[in-house]
Amino acid sequence: MVYPKTQMCINIDKNRQFLNSCFSANVESFQEFIDNNINVNVTNHDNENGLFFIHFLNEKNKAARLYISETLLAKKIKKDHKNNRGNTALMCAVIKGNHLAVDFLLANNVDKFKVNKNNLTAMDLALNIKNVYVLKTLLKYYNLEEINNFQEQYQAFFKNVHHMQLKEELIKFINLKHLELI
Repeated sequence: MVYPKTQMCINIDKNRQFLNSCFSANVESFQEFIDNNINVNVTNHDNENGLFFIHFLNEKNKAARLYISETLLAKKIKKDHKNNRGNTALMCAVIKGNHLAVDFLLANNVDKFKVNKNNLTAMDLALNIKNVYVLKTLLKYYNLEEINNFQEQYQAFFKNVHHMQLKEELIKFINLKHLELI
């Protein structure tokens, strides 16, 4: 005997397909779900909503990923939602080293001071992965007081950066940012 799908199974399947459209940057499929008023805050098995897939942003898929992410934000997705590890979409973009995604998220006012389950912020994660481009992108969104508070942390970072050109580039950027804000 074949039983019909329950409404719950149908909804789970739709949610999975919706998140897959976000993951694959399939704008046509994504738009169909939006037009049918899907709940944009559904999550996958890792408790990640559609905004988490912004960390796959690159020049090739930029238009599609930005359209999807902007639409999700307009539909009031929880932009500071945390996954099972306590990471936000911003933290995942930092971990992936994707400065384009970091810039997009910060430009859309995600909380850069949220902490994960290890009590680490996006800045802490950027320091851990030693990605100067992500650090520079994050620092663009810091004010003078925040940069002053950060100075002690980045001094320790500089001791561990062995690529002199990148080290000098970041020091110059921080000093210019500091002067700009004074």
